[in-house]
Amino acid sequence: MHTDRRSLLAGLFVLMTGALLVVGIGFFGRGSLTGTPLEYVIYFSESVDGLRAGAPVLLRGVPVGEVRRIQVHVDTNRGVVRTPVIVRFETDRIMEMGEDLPQGARGEEDVMDRLITQGLRARLEMQSFVTGQLRVGLDLFPKSPVVLVGVHPSLPEFPAHPSKLEELSQRLERLELDTLVKKTTETVEGINETVNSEEMKEAIRSVTEAMRAIKEFVSGLNGVMSPFSSLTGQGAQSLMHLSLAHGVPVGYPPEGEGSSHGPSVVDRCATGSEMTGEEQC
Repeated sequence: MHTDRRSLLAGLFVLMTGALLVVGIGFFGRGSLTGTPLEYVIYFSESVDGLRAGAPVLLRGVPVGEVRRIQVHVDTNRGVVRTPVIVRFETDRIMEMGEDLPQGARGEEDVMDRLITQGLRARLEMQSFVTGQLRVGLDLFPKSPVVLVGVHPSLPEFPAHPSKLEELSQRLERLELDTLVKKTTETVEGINETVNSEEMKEAIRSVTEAMRAIKEFVSGLNGVMSPFSSLTGQGAQSLMHLSLAHGVPVGYPPEGEGSSHGPSVVDRCATGSEMTGEEQC
């Protein structure tokens, strides 16, 4: 009896463990890639010089594949040369997360198609500035349109996005350098015309005349003030003589204050006394 009960419990345990395992795989494996490698072809609109077979394919720095080979396709009818790059994705390194994933679409190609719809693009990146080697980088560009060449006979195409250098080149082209140079030349010519215009010359003449008038005014003012300067000198000399005539030598201290220094330089100069040392009138 006890043996049958233990067997029943063991069987229930095994069944519950198996059920949990199935649920866990279904939950955590939902939207994930099962590990089957996928090959895509990428057509870059720019030169692939520096890209070699075996170069890594990185998704925001995480290796998810490699470049398998690089070919050259020549369309003799249209005169177009294309360089398809064949890459292989290691799909076990990518897992799609989200609550609204389609229940019936869990295959590798379905996941990649949804990522492409969300803006996943491939572009060339510099792997080494010393050697000039390139690699393929993957990232999300939601506003980037899906542009496909659609000429490869067997492989699905992965959309490309311009590299940073190519984006810079396109921006410079949109700037229309010829138009910018033309506008700059017109601006310089306009400044030149303004500087050499009659209005500017007349303004310069007016400023020159105003400066001349100010100079003449200052000269006249000096002439008017000169008599006052001479009167001031004469008044000082008369005051000196008047002081001497009344017995009050200029430079002497008033009575009662006393001084042991004797007559001042001004007094000796006025009375014609002998000067000493370096004193001068």
